[in-house]
Amino acid sequence: MADGQALRRDLSLAQAVAVGVGAMVGGGIVLTFGQAIDMSQRGIWLALGIAALVALMNGFSSAQCAVRYPTSGGTFEYASELIHPAAGWVAGGAFVTSKVAAAAAIARVIGEAPFIMRIPVPPMVASLAFIGLMVVANLMGIKKIGGLNLSIVAITVVGWIVWCVLLFQAGPLPAEFTPPPIEPRWVLVAAGLMFFAFTGYARIATLAEEVREPTRTIPRAIVLSVAIVAALYALIIGAILFRTGFNPHEGGGPMYRFVLVVQEVGGAEEVFTLVTTTSLIGVLLSQILSISRVLLAMARRSGLPPHFTGVGSAGVPSPMILITGALISVLTMAGGLELTLTLSVACILLYYGLTHLAVLKIPGNDPPYPKLVATVGLLGCISLGVAVLFLW
Repeated sequence: MADGQALRRDLSLAQAVAVGVGAMVGGGIVLTFGQAIDMSQRGIWLALGIAALVALMNGFSSAQCAVRYPTSGGTFEYASELIHPAAGWVAGGAFVTSKVAAAAAIARVIGEAPFIMRIPVPPMVASLAFIGLMVVANLMGIKKIGGLNLSIVAITVVGWIVWCVLLFQAGPLPAEFTPPPIEPRWVLVAAGLMFFAFTGYARIATLAEEVREPTRTIPRAIVLSVAIVAALYALIIGAILFRTGFNPHEGGGPMYRFVLVVQEVGGAEEVFTLVTTTSLIGVLLSQILSISRVLLAMARRSGLPPHFTGVGSAGVPSPMILITGALISVLTMAGGLELTLTLSVACILLYYGLTHLAVLKIPGNDPPYPKLVATVGLLGCISLGVAVLFLW
C-alpha cells in the first residue's frame, strides 16, 4: 500500500463504541419494532434475546478477525485471507448490498419522517438531500466524523431514555386485547427483523485501520456497543408495551405504533421527533462511513487505478465516499421500503455467516474466544436468514 493511501488511526475507544452504538441505534427501531411486536406478541422478549445473542456472536467473530487483520474491509479481508478470495468477494458484495439497501431504507424513512413532513418539499427530494449532507460530512475526516457521531449518539440515547420515562409516567392506554399463544415461526421472523436494528457493531471492525490500538480497542468496543444497545432496546420495548399493551396496529406503517403511544403525553411527541432525527441521521452517517471502507478494500485488491483508491487530504477515501453516496441515492429512488429491508437483512446475515466461517478456518486456538462461538453464530445467521426470506 502506498504511503499516500494509508488511513489515520484517530478513533479512540469511546469514539469506536459511539460508531457501533450510532450504527445500531437508528432507523432500525422505528422500521422494525412495531412490526416485530405485532408479529411475535408475547414472544417479543424471546425475539429480542435471539437477535441480541446472534449479534453478540457475530461481534465476537468480527473482533477475532479484526484483531488478526487490523485493516479496512471487514469480512471481505477475513474471508479472502482465511477461506478463499472468491469468498471475500461474496462477503464484500453482500456487505455493500446490505448496507446500501439499509441506507436507502433509512433515507426513505427520513423523507417521510415527522420532522421532514413540515418542510414543503417532496419526500424523495428530502431523502436525497440528506444523503448529500452525510456524504459531505464523511469527506471531513474520520476524527471529525467520530466527534460528530459521538454527539449524535449521546443525544439519541439520552433522548430515547427520556421518551421512555415520559411513557411510563403517562400510564397505559385502555386495552382489551388478549395476546395469542407464542408461535415459534413469528418469534423467529421478529428476531430476524429486529436483528436489522442490531447491525452496526461490526462497523468498528471495518474501521480497524483507523482505530488506535486495534487489538485492545476493537473487541472491547464491540462488546460494549452490543450491551448498551440491547439494554436500551429492552427499555424502549418495555415502554411501548406498558403504554399500548399487545394491541395489534397493522397497516399503519412502521411508525404507527410510535405515533400512537405519544398521543396525549406531554413532551413525548417533541422528544420522539428529536430522537428519530438524530437516530436516522446518525445511522446514515455511519452507513456511508463503513460502505466506503469496504469498497476501498475491494478496490485495492482488484488493482483499480490510483484515483479510485486514493485518500484525500482529510485522510479519508474520498472517491469511495462519493461512489457510496451515488449508490445509495440510486437505490433510494428505485426500491421500496419492504424490498430494501428484506434485502438488507438477508445480505448482512450472509456476510456474518462468512465471518464465522473465517474464524473456523483460523488454525489452532488462535482466536481469543472458543470456536463454539463461531459455530453458534453461524447457525443463528442461517436460522434468521431462512426466517426472513421464507417464513415472513
